[in-house]
Amino acid sequence: MRLLPNNKDIGWTPYLWLVYLANLPLYAFLGNANARTWTLSLLSMVVFLALYFRGYWVKDRKLLSIIVALGLLGVVMAPINPGASVYFAYASAFGGELGNTKKAVWVIACLMLALLVTPGEGEVARIRFERPGRGPLVVDDLGEPGQRPAPRGRCRRR
Repeated sequence: MRLLPNNKDIGWTPYLWLVYLANLPLYAFLGNANARTWTLSLLSMVVFLALYFRGYWVKDRKLLSIIVALGLLGVVMAPINPGASVYFAYASAFGGELGNTKKAVWVIACLMLALLVTPGEGEVARIRFERPGRGPLVVDDLGEPGQRPAPRGRCRRR
């Protein structure tokens, strides 16, 4: 059983792109996830792999159904494991294979909208870096007021 069609244009790169799938176990590990989160994350990865490789074999409406399924997988899993937001990226990549530019842009826009309204995605990009001698730098996309450090200096007037 072949995972990919015998097409020289595809080559081995679909295997390389699977590196982003590591976000799911990485978030689960770093977030000290419980057994339920680990189980659901690993199960979603199995479902994803079946959809991902099937996506290389189908065209048109069947490919659109794969894209929708990947998007739904992201919507369902992102609140449980923020690393599942990569499912939207994979779905968008398949959107480029729809053959019609207008349809592809529409599908990708819908996927990005789904990503934006998915619960739990606001907490993904809260990162804290320590800067030697200058204090912490907080990168925070949708944080609550008071979470950012106060500015340390004042603007100079000319």
